[in-house]
Amino acid sequence: MKIKRYVGATMREVLAQVRLEQGPDVVIISNRRAEGGGVELTTAVDYDDALMNEAMREPGRTQEAGQSASARVDAQAVAAAYGIDVEPEHSVQTQGGPRMAWSQDPSLVAMRREVETLRELMEQQMAAMSWNDRMRREPVHARVLMELSKVGVAPDAARLLVRNLNVVTRDAEPARMAMALLMKHVAVADETLLGRDRVVTLVGGTGMGKTTSIVKLATRHAQKHGPKSVGFISIAEDRIGGRDELVAFCRLLDAPLLRVQTPRGLAAALEQLRDRSLVLIDTPGTGARDPRLSERLELLKHCATRGRVLLTLAANTDQNSLEALTCALLPLRPSGVLLTKTDEAAGFGGVLSVLVRHALPLAYVSTGQGLVDDLHSAASRRVWLIKQAYALGTRSESVVPVDEHYMAEHFGRQAKHA
Repeated sequence: MKIKRYVGATMREVLAQVRLEQGPDVVIISNRRAEGGGVELTTAVDYDDALMNEAMREPGRTQEAGQSASARVDAQAVAAAYGIDVEPEHSVQTQGGPRMAWSQDPSLVAMRREVETLRELMEQQMAAMSWNDRMRREPVHARVLMELSKVGVAPDAARLLVRNLNVVTRDAEPARMAMALLMKHVAVADETLLGRDRVVTLVGGTGMGKTTSIVKLATRHAQKHGPKSVGFISIAEDRIGGRDELVAFCRLLDAPLLRVQTPRGLAAALEQLRDRSLVLIDTPGTGARDPRLSERLELLKHCATRGRVLLTLAANTDQNSLEALTCALLPLRPSGVLLTKTDEAAGFGGVLSVLVRHALPLAYVSTGQGLVDDLHSAASRRVWLIKQAYALGTRSESVVPVDEHYMAEHFGRQAKHA
């Protein structure tokens, strides 16, 4: 085994010298900064790990030698990291255990972190420049994006809205334009069509208010057509609380409640309730990561073929959860959204983003715990919803402040990569 020490001004220079003199089979035993400046490498040819370990156990070996054996780096990997062209080479297997990868070397790890930090800083500066350029070229569009962001609308949904913004004058009021865009692109279901379907299925996540909404819909219908006009079907599931509420209401209304588990059972239950003008189907809470999601969707698709499906979303749920749930249940092709718990929400940006992103019409809005007075058709509450969203968004303090840094991060980077 031949050991040699090299000193040079830079790592690139030293590695080139090592490869020229000792070839591609060299093993770097240690690397450190030289005393007079530069880089110092200790290399070995015909490296024998057992012999090196034996030599290190001999008296008089310096601490430096012990550290060098624990910091070996493959010459090919280090050379590749510094951009030096080398020929393919075979790796030297050692008997004492796996060789330390070049990325674990402290000096190279620190260098990589510095490069990553520098890249992040450059991207931030590029994003800020891009956003400032947009503020200069399209000041009204940029201000509308900021107003939508203050309401809590997600960046991708805000871009969809502003993309449909016509040419405007510089003296246009961004806040009013943002509200007008939401008013235009948050669709509502036709109220005259809501009462035509005899079978209505409510789907959604756990705690979204499906069962309570079913009770409200049933009460509205029973007041107009009598208690004998309503029937209930429950998809059998081991649940606590929700089914008990529905059972108690059915007893109060003297309306039938049938439980089913299979598509055949669903067909039989619907046949049994054929004399009811409205059949409401209560479903178990479905999560986006539920392992039984595909199994449940198969049964719920049979419900969808029998009538209308309403996606129940709670306004007080965070935006990511609403988006994941909506994507999971989109295969059911919901005809509208029933928005619940608006009285408990700190903002409506999340649900508005979902409605805009997926072009889902809003069917009903629940504004409280009342059975009849607090359930409204979306057509009569859209203006109220948009105004409330804007009022809450501008009044409350956001966890992430919508300032120039936020806008550059979410809209400057997007423009830079467009």
